[in-house]
Amino acid sequence: MFRVFKKKQEDAEELSTTESSGEVAVAAAEESTSDSVEQNADSGAAGAAQAAPDAVSRRAQSMDLFRSLLAGMYDALIIVDDKGYIIQSNDRAWEFFKYSEADIWNMNCSQLVPQLNAQVLYKIRDHILKHRFTVVNAICQRQDGSSFPGEIAIGSMVMGNDTNMLLSIRNCERRNKTMHMNRIRDKALKYAGVGIVSCGLDGMIEYANPAFQKLVRAGSMADVLVCNISEFFKKDDHYKALTESPTTSSSWQGGIELMTMDGKHIQVQATSAMAEEVTGGSVHHSLVITISLRPGAMATSVTCSQ
Repeated sequence: MFRVFKKKQEDAEELSTTESSGEVAVAAAEESTSDSVEQNADSGAAGAAQAAPDAVSRRAQSMDLFRSLLAGMYDALIIVDDKGYIIQSNDRAWEFFKYSEADIWNMNCSQLVPQLNAQVLYKIRDHILKHRFTVVNAICQRQDGSSFPGEIAIGSMVMGNDTNMLLSIRNCERRNKTMHMNRIRDKALKYAGVGIVSCGLDGMIEYANPAFQKLVRAGSMADVLVCNISEFFKKDDHYKALTESPTTSSSWQGGIELMTMDGKHIQVQATSAMAEEVTGGSVHHSLVITISLRPGAMATSVTCSQ
């Protein structure tokens, strides 16, 4: 009886000890799990805390890049909302229109470009929604009341949830003046009463005006532009005087004999000058020759012996 009891007592003690160990193990496991959860929570909080400055830093870098891009553009850049009010601009815009950054902000673009009124902007926005660009040639108004001709390319720009319009404005004042002067020059050459021809140093004709075409009796300008100037001056001394005498600092002038395309010889007064043009670092020389009939000169036919 005693032994059994003792055995049972021992078994009970063992059971009690095992249960106690189990409780200790469970407690240890619970403590370990609790520590792990706390550590994970701490790691998550630390990661979130680290991610927040990184996101802010990336946004700041993006804004710096955006501002640098605006500042580095050759053209004036203006960003407007769907109503045409300016929400962003660059240094060239302030320079072109003579407004400060603060003055131009929230201004309607029609104050700078009157042609871009609400009706026009509505049509342009429709083009943008169809993924099409629009180019407008318009007069731009400066703050001081002066104006300049502008070429305005308009496209879309997404900022956040809004699709805005980006206006890229180029000042065409200098280009238009150059084009105007070219038109005046072309008109003067076209209606000049004397023949004017330009050729390379090899003698190939690069340009001739209508008076020269008429003087050499060519059927068309195309017939003239395939010729060498030597074809119209058959006497060697006349041709050499015309092509070898002028320099970049002096011209040549004298009476010579011109041969027309139908074989007639005419006494003319000619002036030859050398023009120099520098393009892309290279120098191009050409001869500019003006030719007029000498007083009393008559065209005579010449029969060439075979």
